[in-house]
Amino acid sequence: MRILGTASTRLPFYNDWVTQVALDNPYGWLRLNETGVVVGTVANDYGSAATNGTYTSVTGLSSGQSALTDYSGNTALSFSSLAVPYITLDSTVFGTNMMANNAFSVEMIFSISTNTTAEKATAGRQNADATGWGLYVTTTSDNYLYVTGWAGNIFQTGIDGATGIPWVANKAYHVVFTCDSIISRFYVNGVERNSRLISGQPYTIPTTTGGYVGALASFTGSFDRSRSSKIDEIVYYRSVLSASTVADHAAAAGLYLN
Repeated sequence: MRILGTASTRLPFYNDWVTQVALDNPYGWLRLNETGVVVGTVANDYGSAATNGTYTSVTGLSSGQSALTDYSGNTALSFSSLAVPYITLDSTVFGTNMMANNAFSVEMIFSISTNTTAEKATAGRQNADATGWGLYVTTTSDNYLYVTGWAGNIFQTGIDGATGIPWVANKAYHVVFTCDSIISRFYVNGVERNSRLISGQPYTIPTTTGGYVGALASFTGSFDRSRSSKIDEIVYYRSVLSASTVADHAAAAGLYLN
């Protein structure tokens, strides 16, 4: 039975984050709770795909950092302002297989410490044919969050300064991006803040992709890397999470949400 909560309450059952996420059959689930990581360390996948990632670059990465959720024993990754580290994900599982149902969701818990140079928390991959997947969160000098989601060949900024999500240094945020062949939706801290109709339906499912945590790779070969940020959890689904499910997940994370 799902335990319901609201996105404006800090719930006392701190272990419930894992219970809530597991109820919804995540395809990929990186808890990022590895410690003492070096190049080649395994990033454990707790989703149904059970396909581990690999720490490919660790310069500027601090593992074993204090968690952003209340889950007992959990830790997070911290990316410095000059970060270059990232985790590499399987090229078949994260892309073609993940989006095969024409439905996709990605969920992330993160914080960003400064807005001096468009610092960010990000994950994903863009192919040479401009297809891929991703979640890109950044902040700028106007002190608002900007959230962009990417599924197939659809690349949409759903949250910007006009949407009015204030950024607070080092505050934990829960963000979800969902997309099918008709509409994409953007949630912050359990509340839907925007939706975008998809043109050129259905979107193009990538034939190859893979991906990264801590970076969003471009087909040009460049990386947008996470900087001045902390990422605690990142979860991928082969389905569109409902609004009530997103609210449950946000509440169960044990964050101070507003």
